[in-house]
Amino acid sequence: MVDDFLAKKVREELASRSCETCGGGMLHTDDPRYCSVECTPLVIPVAAFIMRSAAARISSFRIQAEKRMWPTAALEDVDPLEVLEEHGWICHLCQHEIPKDVDHLDPLGATVDHVKALSRGGDHTYANMRPAHRRCNSRKNAH
Repeated sequence: MVDDFLAKKVREELASRSCETCGGGMLHTDDPRYCSVECTPLVIPVAAFIMRSAAARISSFRIQAEKRMWPTAALEDVDPLEVLEEHGWICHLCQHEIPKDVDHLDPLGATVDHVKALSRGGDHTYANMRPAHRRCNSRKNAH
């Protein structure tokens, strides 16, 4: 008896809602916001570092830089995502687009290159940074 009552309530609730995409009536789907698979939006993957807070990105980037830089080099709090956005997600080494949906460890993943390397006295500043694919940055650093 209680089960029948609850089942009726669930059916009534579903019938009273509308799909977020098309506004149509709701059927039973895996996602209660959409009426069908066709109305369910595709999830576009995003690199994990983008989802971190700006403070976390800046802090981890700064810690890495401090290990490699000369004591006399300038040090700014740099958000790597701002560098990528400012340059339109274009690799400054190969001039091709850097995909936003791959992990940073992927060869096509986003990195920020210090134009003048920290190990050679370069500064950790926005002026000395450009976006690069991981593979392009690795090739540059191998020479």
